[in-house]
Formats: sequence, structure tokens, C-alpha cells
Amino acid sequence: MNKIYVNLKRFKSLNYNGLIIVISLILALITLCYVLLHNPYQKLHEQIFQTAANIRSYYSDRPSYWKLNTETAIDDMLVGDELLKHSEYDFKIGIGADGDTALPSDITFDIVLSGVNKSTCIGLVEAKVTPNQQLGLQKITVINSDETIDFEWGDAKHPLPITKYAARNVCKPTQNTILWNFK
Repeated sequence: MNKIYVNLKRFKSLNYNGLIIVISLILALITLCYVLLHNPYQKLHEQIFQTAANIRSYYSDRPSYWKLNTETAIDDMLVGDELLKHSEYDFKIGIGADGDTALPSDITFDIVLSGVNKSTCIGLVEAKVTPNQQLGLQKITVINSDETIDFEWGDAKHPLPITKYAARNVCKPTQNTILWNFK
């Protein structure tokens, strides 16, 4: 059995300055880990999925998402207040990137954020999707000036969930549009 011995004389020889430096380094390391692992867009991501859950619940006894658009979702109080506070993004609900009103045949809907910068784009598309959130999510589409990429479940080329590496490659410095497609 291995035993670990601590040389107390050595610790006593450290002066207070050394102890302060060690404590400062430990706190800096903890802070760095938090900054690197924390996603500042997690709350916005959760609000998007909560809004989707509200819409899916509201339309659960109907054959389609007929008449769903941003205005009806807000009027029916399906959109959380936190999501509405983010006025720096162009937010839409409906069909496609323009948030068109759903027709009687539409069995999916989109939640769209336009005008998103690279940092926000990466933070939102690579955010962890819980098993409960996975149930309704069909795909995530990122649109920018260069390309349109659909990330789908089981897709070998662009699979969900989106990795940080894939998000960095697809998100451009400005004017990204993100569509979350739900069934």
C-alpha cells in the first residue's frame, strides 16, 4: 500500500507571498476552466427549445401547424420573455428563413435567428441538445453569404449534434442565419 507523506517543514518555510501566489494561480486556473467550458448562449439556446416545446404542445391536438408565424406565436404566449429580450437578433417563427405563415399541409416549423455574428452562431449551434430536446428537432440549418448547410440526425457529411469544429467552419464573421427545424 502506498502512503503519501507531507513534509510540513517545507510548507512552513513558504512565506505568505508564496502562499498568495499559489492561491492566485489556483483561482486563475478555476476561472480559465469556467470561461473555456461555459457557453454564454446556453440560456438563449434553452429559450429557443422551450419555445419549440410550447409550440409543439399547443399544436399537439391539431393535424398541422396551420397559421403559425411569429405574430400568432407571440399572441398565443408561446414565446418566452427571455427570447423576446434579445432584440439584437431578427427572430422569426414559421416556415423557412423568412418565417412564412404555416399552411395546412405543414407538419414542421422553424425558429429562425438572423443577423447573428460568428461567436453567437458557434455558441448556439454547438450547444448541447438534451435527449428531451432531440425528440422534436429535425435539423439545424446555417445560412450565410457563402453557403447553406443542413445538419441532420444520422447524416454522415453534416451530422447532429454539431461539433465546435464544424460550427467554427460553417459560421462566418457576420450575417449568419440559423434555422432550427422542428416536427
